[in-house]
Amino acid sequence: MIRFIFSVIFILSFASVAKVSFEEKITEAEDYLTVNPATSLLKLEKINKDGIAVEQLIRWHLIRMRAAVPTNQLDKLSESLETVFHHKEHPYFKAHLTSFLSGTGIYLRKKQFLADAQKSLECAYKYAQNGTQRLTLTNSLALVARQQSDYHSARLLYKKARALAVETNRGNIIAMIDNNLGMIEFDVGNIKEAEAYYRQALKGYQLIDKRSGIVTASINLLFSFLLQDKFLDYQRLYSPTATLTLAFPNQSKQSLLYWIHQRYLQLQGGKITAQQIQKLKEAYSNLEDIKVKIHIYKYLAEFMNISLQAPENKANQEFNRPWFVAVKQCDWVLN
Repeated sequence: MIRFIFSVIFILSFASVAKVSFEEKITEAEDYLTVNPATSLLKLEKINKDGIAVEQLIRWHLIRMRAAVPTNQLDKLSESLETVFHHKEHPYFKAHLTSFLSGTGIYLRKKQFLADAQKSLECAYKYAQNGTQRLTLTNSLALVARQQSDYHSARLLYKKARALAVETNRGNIIAMIDNNLGMIEFDVGNIKEAEAYYRQALKGYQLIDKRSGIVTASINLLFSFLLQDKFLDYQRLYSPTATLTLAFPNQSKQSLLYWIHQRYLQLQGGKITAQQIQKLKEAYSNLEDIKVKIHIYKYLAEFMNISLQAPENKANQEFNRPWFVAVKQCDWVLN
């Protein structure tokens, strides 16, 4: 009898340790989201998901989605969306509905399903639970407007969101909006104004030590320096930016930096070899954002005598997956 009791205690203790072990591992992966989302992905992949509860599975995918966005791992983002929407009536899914809808909108924007991206983000806004989520979603809606070249709407949305972010002291969102305002100015050819926004964004990201933001703002700033022949500023910023970018697993960012720096080297008297031209063409295909491709096509490729296919705008295409019907209906019952 005593042996049986000890056996039961051992089994229960082992199960408890296993559960704690899973929770500890997934919490550790979540803790890396701000400073190094690439590490979050690595830690998530090492977690054994066999036999875990539905709630734990949804949480695993939620963290994976949040890490996949800044690292531009769109395949992982898509896979997680496909999985979690199978559990769209689960209480844990509903508790984080806004995050899943936001992730859907981001994925669709990056894939150029712009009308559907807007529907997803507007639905996310409908179910937003706090001011921070509404701020982030306003920024995302402004990004969609920018992709649609509706710069008037994008500016209004950004400036409204920035005022709210300043009022509530949301440093991360302020930096994100400054960077995005810079991209709008860059789009319309106001490079000096873009530089000023990028400087503000970089300073903001450095204050909170957000690596993905530092990489993005720094590369954008390098591009603005290059187009204004500010080579001393470029030289000062390039080395730390290259170090961070190469260590950050975002192929699109690395490709953009490669294009910018090859143009800088050419302006300094360097020659571009046939091998480098081939590598530049491959890098061009890795760029995630059609606006960035337009900038490369307009400001760099022509002057480097490199022939590229003009960026193709697919903004009117529709997204067609069975689970997306629920997003378009946008009719969850939350308790």
